[in-house]
Amino acid sequence: MAKNNVTTSNSDAIFDETELRKRKTYLVRMSILLSLIQLATLVVLVVIYPTMDPVLWRVLVIVFVIILVMSIAAIFVSGREAQQISTKLRDPLTNLFDRSYLEETLEREIYRAQRSKSTIGIIMVAIDNTQSLISTYGQNAWNDILKKMAKSILESVRAYDVACRYSAEKVVFVLTEASQEITTNRAAHICKLVADFKISDEGKSITGITSSAGVTMFPNHGQTVEVLLRNTETALQAAHSKGGNQVEIYQP
Repeated sequence: MAKNNVTTSNSDAIFDETELRKRKTYLVRMSILLSLIQLATLVVLVVIYPTMDPVLWRVLVIVFVIILVMSIAAIFVSGREAQQISTKLRDPLTNLFDRSYLEETLEREIYRAQRSKSTIGIIMVAIDNTQSLISTYGQNAWNDILKKMAKSILESVRAYDVACRYSAEKVVFVLTEASQEITTNRAAHICKLVADFKISDEGKSITGITSSAGVTMFPNHGQTVEVLLRNTETALQAAHSKGGNQVEIYQP
């Protein structure tokens, strides 16, 4: 245990954003290659057929322009598709990925970790005394707190880690190829960031905001998505029950 400051989307529509980026990069490269081939073809034709019929030249140029425009359109459509899919998989309040994306991604990362014999760290974070905060300051203030926590998490995780809104109050992020020490330290860092929040509601400062986190590791604390998430939630509940404002590693 490490104390802070002291010690739904349709599953068929879920895609790996990395694969979407790869697809877009591939299309860009192919478009550039196609443009270079077109240019080289024009140069060769000029050299071989300097006296080619002007009408034929115009036809060739028009064809090349059409192909180039279609290539650019394909890049644009691919980018729009990636953006739309990403938007559908994100929680509108926090801009974090949703639970379906979490489960799909964690399952994929477990498969990769099994093949590479690596570890995965899972952290579940929640604000302490949520109901008391909502009763005292209202839902809008609570939403501001949650959005700020999500922003802090997004700024703290690595580019290839995944942060998701697991439920109304809980946020989960998955750290690939991370040790238990790294995972626990990251969780404690998030809790410290939350404790340092400066949030005001209608001119009144909201103080005493703290959070707790539960930590599990693949494969030591579970080898399936369901077991890992359940055990991570159990660790989070243990942190809350011990007074909050702390990180708890799952104990079997």
